[in-house]
Amino acid sequence: MLKERAKELATVVALIDAVLLGCAFFSAVLLRNHLLPVLVPDLSQIATYRFLWLLPVSLPTFYLLFRFTGVYESIRTKSLAEIILLVGKPVALGGLFLGFLIFVVQAKYFSRSFFALYIGLFFVYVVAEKTFIRISQRVIRRKGFNYRNVLLVGINDESVRIAETLAAQREYGFRIAGFASGFGQEPTVGHDYKVLGSVEELETIVDRHIIDEIVFALPLEDLPKCERQLLKCEEVGLKIHIRADFAHSIFARTYLSRVANIPILTLSTIPHSAGDIVFKRLIDVFISASLLFLLSPLMILASILIILDSRGPVLFRQTRSGLNGRRFVLLKFRSMVHDAERQRAALFAQNEMTGPVFKIRNDPRVTKVGRVLRRTSCDELPQLWNVLKGDMSLVGPRPPLPSEVQKYERWQRRRLSMKPGITCLWQVNGRNAVGFDDWVKLDMEYIDNWSLGLDFHILAKTIPAVLFSRGAQ
Repeated sequence: MLKERAKELATVVALIDAVLLGCAFFSAVLLRNHLLPVLVPDLSQIATYRFLWLLPVSLPTFYLLFRFTGVYESIRTKSLAEIILLVGKPVALGGLFLGFLIFVVQAKYFSRSFFALYIGLFFVYVVAEKTFIRISQRVIRRKGFNYRNVLLVGINDESVRIAETLAAQREYGFRIAGFASGFGQEPTVGHDYKVLGSVEELETIVDRHIIDEIVFALPLEDLPKCERQLLKCEEVGLKIHIRADFAHSIFARTYLSRVANIPILTLSTIPHSAGDIVFKRLIDVFISASLLFLLSPLMILASILIILDSRGPVLFRQTRSGLNGRRFVLLKFRSMVHDAERQRAALFAQNEMTGPVFKIRNDPRVTKVGRVLRRTSCDELPQLWNVLKGDMSLVGPRPPLPSEVQKYERWQRRRLSMKPGITCLWQVNGRNAVGFDDWVKLDMEYIDNWSLGLDFHILAKTIPAVLFSRGAQ
């Protein structure tokens, strides 16, 4: 229930960002022409007029990205790290778009050092601006200015907890005007809070007292009785909040959304930030396409070795279960003999994994080339195509076989609630050395704590895990 800034203020901030973009541009020109040549004597100066077209293209690009990713929303409760991530995502995305545009339009004449300085300085300037705004807001509110009076409707443990939280966090800019007792409640409350009346008298309370926002913290069964009070509060322009944690769950995040203008309370165990999910997909496309191009010689070499080593197709295709059970064809370099699936039943007694997963340390079906491919994880390189298509992500729970899913316990099916990936926490914690139950728990940990930062952390840890073949078979 954080205060939304007025549209006029958001416009002012957007104009400041536009000025900062211009400052970043000309600062980058100065640094590129006067500082870098000192450090790199052979570096020639650039002509500013050649790059001026970038400014009118950058302005709408970054404005739309900032609006889409929530940069212009309230930052009063955000930490410095959250501000850096909030600004970093649209700046990085805008940099990728502008870089692609430069490559198409003016790649031959453009200065990469200038462009890096331009994007980097803009990021630094905007982070500094947002940090200054945040600090200024908190200082002003701690001194008692720019606050909003909040009325809590309902006297119970939850409403008191809300009041104590808002009172303890003065930088949020809220003051507790008092309470209104619920239906049939005694009009008393401790902690030195005032009771201004009952919910039936809400219309009179808001007329007699200065109230900016109202929080309804009533039991679920009492909310339908408040329709008249809600309309009267809305009629005079008050902001209304309804406590939404009455829907208790173990894992789910609770948030409000709208479907065809109908307000919907949503419980979800997976992330719902559209900006983060879109950014995750863009990262998947960019990295998978780049790696497919860069590693194409290695993949061609692997294909030739597979053909020379044993008969059968180069690629192994297998149906797997993806997001919420969607089936797709997973690609791998063939590392076993061509009739490996037919031999599986005879080897099932040697399975070394718990649960529905089948793994053997020294599987006799693996070919000589296949053993090398598995030890180096090169057999999974074709899955970059699955990522590019959208069946998989770079980071996510490994996709199981449909036959394995049928044997899952109910709680284990939650690992299908996010798009499967090439690597995840299981990959960087020993792979096949981890038992199935621990494997699923690691996937649950990833789902419950997902963030773009966690994805980058896992990708960084995957590199040494692959290089040193930890847990690979």
